Amino acid sequence: LTLGAVFGPSILERIHLPALGFRLLWLVPLAVGLPLLMVWWGSRAHPPRPENLSRMRAAGAALLGGFVGATALAATWSATATAAELLGASRPPTITRVLLRWLVSLGLDVTGVSPLLYAALLSLFVGLSVAYYGLVLTHLAPHVASLHRQALGLTMLALGLLGAIFVPPLLVVDVELWQTGGPSVLFGLALGAVSYALTVVYGRALAIAVAPSLRRDGS
Repeated sequence: LTLGAVFGPSILERIHLPALGFRLLWLVPLAVGLPLLMVWWGSRAHPPRPENLSRMRAAGAALLGGFVGATALAATWSATATAAELLGASRPPTITRVLLRWLVSLGLDVTGVSPLLYAALLSLFVGLSVAYYGLVLTHLAPHVASLHRQALGLTMLALGLLGAIFVPPLLVVDVELWQTGGPSVLFGLALGAVSYALTVVYGRALAIAVAPSLRRDGS
């Protein structure tokens, strides 16, 4: 109360800064460190001539990579929103907040759907990793593609999916929301796509290399 009386409402932002900094301490390792770790481990474990896997076991490896990639994606989105708040943005728009604003503008009742919406969005990207390896690469790259080409292709696919999901909401977001950190949403979307793709591709390669159950011969 004394601090508020002396410095005014702005003191609340200063009080919350340590909590935001502590949040970044575990978000940044997930958003940046996890993809880099997957790239380092996956590239070292990936054999020069990958083995042919059964369809089910290949889908299992892609699913594992998708779960880890969704974790990196969520951490990237949260980290960019937290960083924007640390830099002075008051209540910066988050991914779910933008979607909820759009749904409200359509006249829908969004009470209590925020966690479900976020979970559905991350589940969509887990499924994208399976579809990418089970369908897209099968037709576009019938021969074995290098890991960095796989990552590039998945990044472009993730950016396209994010654009299809978020361009309509971003077009109807009010000006005030943009002024409180709208560019951080775009940066988070782009960075999240790269983080997601690297984690999925190299995480899948690591899963195939270290998990005997994913190999055809079981050895």
